[in-house]
Formats: sequence, structure tokens, C-alpha cells
Amino acid sequence: SKISSKLEVIRSLIRHSDVVLIGGGMAYTFIKAQGGEIGESIYEKDKLKTALDLLEFAEKNNTALILPDDIVCLQKEQSSSGKVASFKAGQIPANYEGCDLGALSRANFTKIIQEAKSILWNGPVGIFEDKRFEEGSRQIAQALSQAKKMGALTLIGGGDSVSAIHKFGYLDSEFDHVSTGGGASLEFLSGKLLEGIRVLDSD
Repeated sequence: SKISSKLEVIRSLIRHSDVVLIGGGMAYTFIKAQGGEIGESIYEKDKLKTALDLLEFAEKNNTALILPDDIVCLQKEQSSSGKVASFKAGQIPANYEGCDLGALSRANFTKIIQEAKSILWNGPVGIFEDKRFEEGSRQIAQALSQAKKMGALTLIGGGDSVSAIHKFGYLDSEFDHVSTGGGASLEFLSGKLLEGIRVLDSD
């Protein structure tokens, strides 16, 4: 959910990817940085400039950094039985919190994934533990599974992503690689030399 925890890997992915999809809690910092209204959604106030810098960095590297078009939201003061509604990204009312990708965003993300040849998924795109907000992550998992069948390389990293695919009934074997070392895999992808790999290389 935080840019601060994935800053270097985002930079690395921008340098090496055609498309970077940003969903989940992290997306609201980007939307807020662009002047959008995010209601009660989580965001990092001290990372608004960082978000703008990343958008600029992506543009300079000819990488498409894609944010949600619409968001499924929950009325904040009634979290257990409150009203669930969808709003355009950047137009979330003050008393609503973003909880999942909206229908337009799910369709767009799915289309991009199914057209890709190599895909890394790290992090659910909503509060998938709640049935009301699981559809975004479910469709991402389905899109990766279908992409694998079409010959794409599919990588899943991070405990939450692994929990999501298992919740939706997928086996690890339905993807090319499923890593439970989410933090370590992100460090590796950001360009850091992991100690375990350094030791193996030294032999």
C-alpha cells in the first residue's frame, strides 16, 4: 500500500518494463498527487512529490504507468454494513474509502495483462479478504492464469498475493514462479544483491 516500501522496485520496473500497473492502496497517493479527490482512502502525505516524480520518470522512459479509472468504495463510518459504491478515480466523496478496482479498471488491467509476455504481480489490488472487495484481485489472478496458458511468463511475489491466489482456488503450479519471499524478491528486483545469492555466487 505504500510507495515508500516499494520505491526502488518501482523505479527499477519503470526502467525495464513497457507497462507498470498501480493498484491497491498505493494508487491513492498517485491520484492525490495529481489533484484528485480520494475521500478517506489511505495515502502517504509525504510521498506526493515522489509520486509525481515517478510519473515523470515513467514518461521519460517511455513506460506506461497506469492508474485505476474507477474505484469501488465503502462508506467510511459504516464499515461493517455501510453502502458500497463505485466512483471515478479522483472523484471519491469525503466520507468514502477506496477498497478495490472498479469495473472499468478491472477490464483495463485484465486486457493489459493478457496482452503481455512477461508479468510480475506483487500485491493485491483491493481488500481481497472481504468478499465485497475481492473482485479486482480475483480478476488479476484469473488474467495471469490465462496469460500463462497463452505462453506468457508469470511471476507472483509476496505473501498477500500468494494468499490471494490460494483463496481464489489457484495452485502455485498454474504460474511459472510463486515466491513467498515478497520483501526479498522486491529487493532483488530493485537491483540489490541479496546476501544468500552473494554467498552462492562466491562458491
